[in-house]
Amino acid sequence: MLQLLVQRGADAHGMDASSSGVAACAQKGLKAQCLDVSSDGILFPDQFFDVVISLETFEHLMNPYYALGEVLRVMKPQGRFICSVPNPLTGHGYLYPGLFEYKNFRRFLTQGNFAISRVLPFEYAPRETIFPSSLRKVPVLNSRLVAGGVRKIIEKGYLSLGIFPAFCYWLWTFDCRIGASSSSQFREIASNTRPGTTKQS
Repeated sequence: MLQLLVQRGADAHGMDASSSGVAACAQKGLKAQCLDVSSDGILFPDQFFDVVISLETFEHLMNPYYALGEVLRVMKPQGRFICSVPNPLTGHGYLYPGLFEYKNFRRFLTQGNFAISRVLPFEYAPRETIFPSSLRKVPVLNSRLVAGGVRKIIEKGYLSLGIFPAFCYWLWTFDCRIGASSSSQFREIASNTRPGTTKQS
């Protein structure tokens, strides 16, 4: 992704917890830093970036609130935050599974002072997840024709009512702007409780 952004003229900077990933970027002449955004501050000044992108990262963080606060800090007032997280129904690994239920992650973003402009889906969740767990053991119900057809009917029905059928999709991408408030009790708590901090709440 960094390479694509640079090819399109962006002054792109990458951050990753993987030193080998950062080394691979350096070999390609891409700017990247190795850090853990759960505990390390993003090494850029306030209001530095026009756009911050985080793809399937927050579900792996020990302190996602602290990381979200850092994203807010380094974004320009009119900037954009684009982040994607996978649907827990896909079986992807999570530190805090409940946070990544669709409605809870939306609330997490708005509590962190982001306003969500739009949400886009990517691919379908496994078709058998459309049924209750007790019915998933019936082979004919898990078929592409039955489960896939039921999923498509449910998706179209929800969309026709103007409701986003989050449970139908593999992951969700949130396009956000900074919200109206400039302070958040959650950012303060997250900052005071990040690893290595000695402050008492």
